[in-house]
Amino acid sequence: RAYSLNKAIKISKGELVACIDADSYVDPNILMRMIPHFEKQSTGCVTPSLKVHNRKNFLERLQEIEYMLNIFLRKTLSFINSIHVTPGVFSVYRKKALIDVGGFDENNLTEDMEIAIKLQKKGYVIENELDAISYTICPSNVKEFVKQRIRWYRGAIQNALLHKDVFFKAKYGNFGIFFFPLNYISIISIILVF
Repeated sequence: RAYSLNKAIKISKGELVACIDADSYVDPNILMRMIPHFEKQSTGCVTPSLKVHNRKNFLERLQEIEYMLNIFLRKTLSFINSIHVTPGVFSVYRKKALIDVGGFDENNLTEDMEIAIKLQKKGYVIENELDAISYTICPSNVKEFVKQRIRWYRGAIQNALLHKDVFFKAKYGNFGIFFFPLNYISIISIILVF
């Protein structure tokens, strides 16, 4: 996936690049809501509000609640410049910022997390637009759910090791001092519990 994204970025002609997963859907006006954030030159990426598409069973409805809570969390994190994932479900990037950070890591399990960390390290702002809605198809059974979460947590650990220079560093602002360490403490806690 990251390889294809990098190839597309190289051949793209515009100043902005939008990335979307194959299992995602967006509201028709999503770009009109996200693009104005790029008037600020420090903006490297804008993320949408993510919602679950076509939830049918109990597990999908639980994930819908989780996604709704994440809408609030992501907006809160944008206020303190600490968004740590630019979701593949749909994110819009400044092409120059992607090139500046070396593009997507083609060997990373969670390239959408890793690119956000690189943008944070280079001083780019990652914004969130509440009124820009993107929908994803979430796992519909426990086996798929566990597989997805294992990949997410493995990717988070991979990124923590890859970017350990961010931990407790004031030069990365709230992201380095507060969010990055707290996020990994919570991930390690979840892994230890399960």
